[in-house]
Amino acid sequence: MKIKQALKLKVQLGKELSELYQMIRSNNSTIVDNPKHYSVLQLMDEANAKFDELIDLKTKIHLANGPVYDKIFKLSELKVKASMYASIGCTEGKQTQYNNSEPVYYQVEINVKDIKAMVKGIEEEIRQIQDDLDTFNAITEIQ
Repeated sequence: MKIKQALKLKVQLGKELSELYQMIRSNNSTIVDNPKHYSVLQLMDEANAKFDELIDLKTKIHLANGPVYDKIFKLSELKVKASMYASIGCTEGKQTQYNNSEPVYYQVEINVKDIKAMVKGIEEEIRQIQDDLDTFNAITEIQ
């Protein structure tokens, strides 16, 4: 199985495990003499099997990703960097304050246009790394 398929399966297994946990929570306590549609102990057995399957799959994905960890970590940090840069305050020029009758003058070291250009450059780097990872995930087999 390729990493790309394994990642999709990981999401599916996570959803299935979450559903099993929800069923366990909602079916343990029932009114006496009311029909019981699920055995909580059976659901727990199913959840434990799904849990083990998910851990095994995550481990295989982790091991297969070894050659591209630098890209994975860089991608994560670039996303944080882009978000941080996009949130930099760029208020400049004459501004009227709520509690002050006199206007206040702001200056910036980096203006909004420059910030947007920086973020656009980071986002392009993110796209390139993501394309590289997508290619790696499409051709790399997990063990």
